[in-house]
Amino acid sequence: RSLYFREPNGILFELATDGPGFATDEPFETLGESLALPPFLENQRQSIEAKLKPLDTKR
Repeated sequence: RSLYFREPNGILFELATDGPGFATDEPFETLGESLALPPFLENQRQSIEAKLKPLDTKR
């Protein structure tokens, strides 16, 4: 299963997962509203989130 989005400079990104897919650990209705991290990265959440830039969802 894959999700695609295009970056403002035109670069196409693919986010992919093996089965069972993205909606296994969070509801489909709120999928992508928060950052999901695997347990081994939870202790680095603050550092990881500080480096992220918001996606322009108005395109």
